[in-house]
Amino acid sequence: MGIVAYLASPLWLILLMAGALAWSSEHFTPGSRPYGEVIGVFAFTLALLAAPKVLALILALRSRASRAGFGGAPRLILGVVVETLASLLITPVMMLMQSVAVIDVLIGRDSGWKPQRRDGVAISGKDAWLAHRGHVALGLLGAAGALALNRYLLLWAGPVFLSLTLSSLLSLHTSRPSAAREGVLPRLLRIPEDAAPPPVLIRARALRADYAAEADLRRAIDLLFREPPPVYEIKAPSLAAQKLRAA
Repeated sequence: MGIVAYLASPLWLILLMAGALAWSSEHFTPGSRPYGEVIGVFAFTLALLAAPKVLALILALRSRASRAGFGGAPRLILGVVVETLASLLITPVMMLMQSVAVIDVLIGRDSGWKPQRRDGVAISGKDAWLAHRGHVALGLLGAAGALALNRYLLLWAGPVFLSLTLSSLLSLHTSRPSAAREGVLPRLLRIPEDAAPPPVLIRARALRADYAAEADLRRAIDLLFREPPPVYEIKAPSLAAQKLRAA
């Protein structure tokens, strides 16, 4: 399953490309049988993707403790809606980036897949643009091409093109650590562990604070070990000192 998961993004990309080609060649019109079949497949796919989230929401709403942990039923429902919309915007970008990474690996080229930065390091606007300028161009050109072919094709693939067009802004704002602590969204997306952290999390935070407090000491020790060791030169005793010692 782990290996096959890497193929999910390329397969989804192939599905989107095949659907766009089929749409342009078949000339689907509203009310026709092929159009109804496409809408049926689309609705079934959405239901398949949304079913686990909806079932989890229902399960949480049935528990008083779960509702209180998430800040109440209204906040929980609104949080699920916001998280779903955010996933719709972020997922197509991840699909394209992971597809490129898989292709790079298959052709033997360095994909640049670096370890994650779990401390939350904000990126600059320039870095966000350089990383996603190709995605932005693809989103704009794809939307223009879909509109030229068929406006219904634009509606079909619109979320993907919108995600790619906004990819630079999404990376810029979601990379900021302050966005996870300040504003309305953090309170809206609160989980029970935020209100009542488990003991292991409390202990981890305490150890992390102690580690951060010892930063200057660790830096001083590191500099001490980097300095060259002292060398003491032992000189031979002089002739007078030897005569005096012999006497």
